[in-house]
Amino acid sequence: MSAPSQLPSPTSPPIRGNRRRLHRLILTLAAGLSLGTLAAEVIEEVFSEDPLKRGWIPLGNSALAQWNPALERLDVAWDSSQSNSFFALPLGRQLSRQDDFEFAFDLELVEHRIGATPGKPGTFQIALGLVNLGSVQNSGFVRGNGTGSNNLVEWSWFGADESISASISPAITSTNRPPRWAFRDSYVELRPGVRYRHRLQFTADTSTLKLSMTIQGETGPVLESVVLPPSFTDFQVDAFAWNSYSDDGQDPRYAGSVFARGFLDNIRLTLPEPPISSIQFVGSDSSRVVRFVSRKGWVYSLEASYDLSEWNAIGSGQAGTGAELELRDLRKALYPQHFFRVRCVRALD
Repeated sequence: MSAPSQLPSPTSPPIRGNRRRLHRLILTLAAGLSLGTLAAEVIEEVFSEDPLKRGWIPLGNSALAQWNPALERLDVAWDSSQSNSFFALPLGRQLSRQDDFEFAFDLELVEHRIGATPGKPGTFQIALGLVNLGSVQNSGFVRGNGTGSNNLVEWSWFGADESISASISPAITSTNRPPRWAFRDSYVELRPGVRYRHRLQFTADTSTLKLSMTIQGETGPVLESVVLPPSFTDFQVDAFAWNSYSDDGQDPRYAGSVFARGFLDNIRLTLPEPPISSIQFVGSDSSRVVRFVSRKGWVYSLEASYDLSEWNAIGSGQAGTGAELELRDLRKALYPQHFFRVRCVRALD
């Protein structure tokens, strides 16, 4: 079992060169500059190159997820007798229930066995989806019970056992511990040797995770949506990951386990547009104005610097409205030359 990889703190520079800092976006402006409209970000992974060179990180038993360069895919094995293991792509930002996003992937199983661990004859999930890297590396993160796994937006599938039908059972768990849960079962059998494509779309306005699937390219059965209950607080996820969970921590009366092999391909993530767009800097003889389109759920503040190392806030933060905002610096006569940036921070509930 290999040791977990060391991950950067949330304030460290992004792992991939084009990633923005987690939880905030900083733009340095010059007079007369317009950055235009920033679009939603799409990340695609087809495994034509080594994923380790593209920012993916193995955690736990790295042997369970291996790039197959000949077939350009990720070969994976879910083995619940092992410790929690992940193959993760950090996003360089956090997503929450205030964001619209989606992810899709191709999956084909080669084999699947439940009851693979002696004394744990029941079913157990295979899974992948959005996780929080800090949460999953916590020693108390346990997926086999209802209290130990927070910050998930996850696709999972359970094979059938003597008392439970096979089901696609996506789950969303909250940040707080013990976490709140939202999940729904769709009773679908996945068969080895069949190519499935799964798509999960989260819509913030309705707090709904919608699922769809195709089977060998043909439209699959209608799947149940997951709707966050009124008591659900929030989730914070910052990576897409393939997840192999340990079967430890279960109630021994209902304990299950799994061993499965298969492969993943054609992963596509659609992340929300940045918290700021259509940004412009306008200077006059007495003031400087930063004008941009804001988003609800964010707080914006203007900062200034002489040397791009020490930054000072200019005025107080303004809450985003979904419409145009202006941040002003009225000190041009005192400070004729400055660098400026806009700091965007999640609003606290």
